[in-house]
Amino acid sequence: MFIDYLRNGVGATTAAALSARARAGLGVSMPVAWDELAGLTSAAHWTVADVEARRAEVARRDPCAAHDSVHQTLTRTNKLLSGTW
Repeated sequence: MFIDYLRNGVGATTAAALSARARAGLGVSMPVAWDELAGLTSAAHWTVADVEARRAEVARRDPCAAHDSVHQTLTRTNKLLSGTW
């Protein structure tokens, strides 16, 4: 689980997967696998102009496919944040 604590700032927004962002260039929010992160250029890596090619790729290789097989908790993180670790 990735918790983006920076989304709590004034004016910060979040976008659901496959939705266009209301910014110049109309970047599209896309699900990605961890091994794809290094190759991304920005949050607007995909735009409304080229989103269809990525959607077809995601359909072939779902980056969230292993989601249900991961068993983890936030216990350690919670202890670290609360100072009880």
